[in-house]
Amino acid sequence: MFYKSYPKINLYLHILGKTASSYHLLRSRFVRVVGDLYDEITISQAPKDSVLGNFPCAVEDSSVYRALRALRSIDGVRFPPVRIEVCKHIPSGAGLGGGSSNAGVVLAALISRYGREFKGEAKQMHTYFTSPKSPKSPLPTALGDLAKSIGADVAFFVSQVDCAEVSGIGECIEPCDTALSDIARFHIYTPKIACDTAQVYRHYAATSTPNPHARDLSTLSNAAILASGDMASLNDLFAPACSLYKELESVAKELGGGWYFSGSGSSFFRIDSTTANPLESTFSCGDSALSRHSADFGDLEATADLKSSSAPKSPKNSKSPTANPRILEEEIQAECEKSTANKNQPQSKKVDSSNTAHFAAAKTMDCHATATQCLAMTENNAVSEKVDSRIFDKNAEVLKVDSRKQAHKVETSQNTRAESVFDNKPQGTL
Repeated sequence: MFYKSYPKINLYLHILGKTASSYHLLRSRFVRVVGDLYDEITISQAPKDSVLGNFPCAVEDSSVYRALRALRSIDGVRFPPVRIEVCKHIPSGAGLGGGSSNAGVVLAALISRYGREFKGEAKQMHTYFTSPKSPKSPLPTALGDLAKSIGADVAFFVSQVDCAEVSGIGECIEPCDTALSDIARFHIYTPKIACDTAQVYRHYAATSTPNPHARDLSTLSNAAILASGDMASLNDLFAPACSLYKELESVAKELGGGWYFSGSGSSFFRIDSTTANPLESTFSCGDSALSRHSADFGDLEATADLKSSSAPKSPKNSKSPTANPRILEEEIQAECEKSTANKNQPQSKKVDSSNTAHFAAAKTMDCHATATQCLAMTENNAVSEKVDSRIFDKNAEVLKVDSRKQAHKVETSQNTRAESVFDNKPQGTL
């Protein structure tokens, strides 16, 4: 089974208040961007559950590993052991939800394929993917709770809708009807700046006040939303992100009008009027006219597959910058461990990577944190800092790719593959 895991953008993001546990409540329009930027996921049956991929973190800390673990822990869920391989291209720390997208795709794929064998309330999850449903069909409670336990944005991706109003802390999904989702073609530009989401939210909390009376944009079409303001007025996190990452303001000025800001950053987007296919969007990276804003990250050293039942854990580092979860959630501390064990062996895999030559340095984090590991947004609850980024080819070309096929193949000269095999025996068989 092969799947494409696409990113999302936020057409607007307004913070309305806080929960009693200091989670920020928001309202946002999410759009899944189907185009030339996506992660590749392959799922196959295997003797044991295992996760393999070029994650910029320890495999055990990836959203995919945690999604598989979480699904197996639900009463009534039984399916044969699987091997999940992930080839990542979506940059992290960019406001695109790559880790959440991976988790949502994996959950949807496994439940759709094996859910008929589920028992009890778990059976409802399978019904969501196999039965006819109206555009406004809510996620079953079990599926919504499962998604929320992995990360706040996972619910949007597991719902498999392309456009939705998102509220609460990110777990409430209201799919938009066709009249509202009138724009689906965008160009995404991601400078080589990795934003720490938790720091952006902390800075927002220290310098701004949530506005419960913010203009309600939920009834507007995608086009009307973007026509109603600019990147600063449509995204409450733009100003705090620019305060923390001064280069973002320079990038915004150089891009000019018609560009908007996604999530906590660092990606910018605009309507792509040059694209003919409605399911076609484009992506470009930081090495273009704005190359002087790029950061100097080291290349990630290729490592051997880790096939033992207890893959080595990454060392902890409380001082490295990180892409923490979007809503006050504490990212599991992990730093990818460089290995020199098999330097003389051939490179493990050729990777289709649209427009990237290197995955970024060992100080990275792929995924959203679990909802149970929440972080109060105060100075007394500081989180570890890690940076998630990619090193892109210089003079990168904006690719225009039909979403049904890839138009460019680029081999990465260095790419990590790390595998973790679960210790426990998988529950059940077909």
